[in-house]
Amino acid sequence: MDQQHLATSGAPSGAAQGPVPRGRRLPGRPWLWWTGGALALTGAAYGGAALATAGEVPRGTTVAGVDVGGLSRAEAEQSLSTAAGSLGATPVPVVVSVAGEPVEAALDPAAAGLRLDVEATLEELTGSSWDPRVLWRHVAGGWEAEPVTDVDAAALREALRGFAERVDAAPVEGSITFVEGRAVAGEAREGRRLDVVAGTDLLAQRWPLPAGTTPVELPADVLRPRVDAEEVATAMREAAEPAVSGPLVVVTGGREVVLPPEAFTPALSMQAGPRAEGPAASEAPASEVPASEAPATPAAAPAAATTPAGKSEGQLLLTVDGIALEAAVLAAAPDLEVPPRDATVEIRDGVPVVVPAVDGADLDPVRLAEAALPALTSPERRAVVELVPRPAELTTAEAEALGVREVISTFSTKLTSNAARTENIRRAAESVDGTLLEPGEEFSLNQVVGERTAARGFNKAPVINNGLLVDGYGGGVSQLATTTFNAMFFAGLDELEHKPHSFYISRYPEGREATVDWRSIDLRFRNDSAHGVLVKAEVAGGQVTVTFWGTKEWDVQAEKSPRRNIRTPGVKYDESPKCEPQDPHTGFDVDVTRIARHLVTGEVRRETWSHRYKAGDRVICGPDPAKPKPTPTPEPAAPVPAPAPGG
Repeated sequence: MDQQHLATSGAPSGAAQGPVPRGRRLPGRPWLWWTGGALALTGAAYGGAALATAGEVPRGTTVAGVDVGGLSRAEAEQSLSTAAGSLGATPVPVVVSVAGEPVEAALDPAAAGLRLDVEATLEELTGSSWDPRVLWRHVAGGWEAEPVTDVDAAALREALRGFAERVDAAPVEGSITFVEGRAVAGEAREGRRLDVVAGTDLLAQRWPLPAGTTPVELPADVLRPRVDAEEVATAMREAAEPAVSGPLVVVTGGREVVLPPEAFTPALSMQAGPRAEGPAASEAPASEVPASEAPATPAAAPAAATTPAGKSEGQLLLTVDGIALEAAVLAAAPDLEVPPRDATVEIRDGVPVVVPAVDGADLDPVRLAEAALPALTSPERRAVVELVPRPAELTTAEAEALGVREVISTFSTKLTSNAARTENIRRAAESVDGTLLEPGEEFSLNQVVGERTAARGFNKAPVINNGLLVDGYGGGVSQLATTTFNAMFFAGLDELEHKPHSFYISRYPEGREATVDWRSIDLRFRNDSAHGVLVKAEVAGGQVTVTFWGTKEWDVQAEKSPRRNIRTPGVKYDESPKCEPQDPHTGFDVDVTRIARHLVTGEVRRETWSHRYKAGDRVICGPDPAKPKPTPTPEPAAPVPAPAPGG
């Protein structure tokens, strides 16, 4: 029993010795309760402050320059709404000043999609917040609040694109031009391009702007010219100035043609090398050489010489236009080139003889440019180039193969006594004489003879106009047309176009004749034979004769119908000063048939042409005797004087 006590009495002090009675507090814990209570009181006070300041703008607060401090939410909303309207009507000044003269604009905020978000701004100002900084603003005041904006980025970009149309400018490349034998340098200038995307971001961040602010500098890219001042100076020194330092001597065709700078500089230019994505060198249209290089390979383009491989972007290249240089050479030496002469067929002593073709010789613009390019920067300044042969279009062998060996048709008509008319026929016959038609080729009398004018040697002579004979240039050429038509008719060739006269003229075959007018009526036919046809025309012995030479293929006969639908002419009196007396012509209808039999195959062709001749009135110059003369109007009687007053 004592061990238990000892054990009991020997227990350590402070050890639990039994259960603690309910409701009793342990010693040493009061500080915990005091701390918790303090925190609870502080939180309640902080929350109360946050709730108390909700719905009220901190005192001393401004938004976009508008004082809203201490206002209720409703009062602040009214002030901010008024400010939003004002901001929406206040232009936004912007400027771009890099790379050139500054360009300013005033953007319309509404059109540019810039708007003050009043509701979101109020929420930032008056909403309840546990943020101590917000509570401190209510205590301290004096706060410049950031407005909340609503930006339509697409509309703002579109507004800046419109501004970019005034801002954007391509760079001006440095250049060299040639004027009156001199090389003239052109200044290079930078270009610029508005950065619309970056500008949109910048304005979205900066708007609304403070009152009286300077224009917003918008970002823009500077566009550098490929050809700068340094390259222009190099090209002037190494290529342009040497090119015009003296005459250019073109050695060709056994001659030396000396061209002063003012004569050949129209053929020179300085071109910038292509951009990296530009055309290949072989696609260049003219001969080009860098300021310090000579040409290397032949060019592919017509009238162009070499474009050297490896030319760099921004490098000015001396360029020679071969066609322009050829023109300068020929202006100085017009007889330098030898034109080719086609083979022809002549009739000598009644026998067709082929006159051989003669090839010509020409300058080749490509070779000329290739030779001139290095010569322009060489001490000798001599461009040596050979003339190139230019073959005749109709060779001797081709002319011989045409088979012009015999007369296949001939026709003559008698001339009148009118000398001016006969001279017109002679002039036209000279143009027609010697015309050589290859198989399939067409003949046009208007094209061969040309317009009948005084400048071309034609006289005024009678022509038919609206059924009357009047004077006109080229009168009588229709007789050559009639004679040529009949030669074509009996040669069996293919008629394409012809028109008989409006009334019948007795010196021509009925229905087998033709008139012409430069503006509207032509005589055309085609050589549809297998051989060539040589047309010979001459005026001699009081008649005009047209003869076709070739290889006879057809035997041709003509048939004419009797006249029908006879129309009797009348009489017309003409008192005009330009009256031409005219014999009467009976009107009638007539048919003409060509019957052609092929001499080899026996084929027979029948072709019929029908024509209606109008009746041609007899024209008498003078008054119509049957027409009563007008009765002269009697002069009025003199008035009887009134009696004197008082008589």
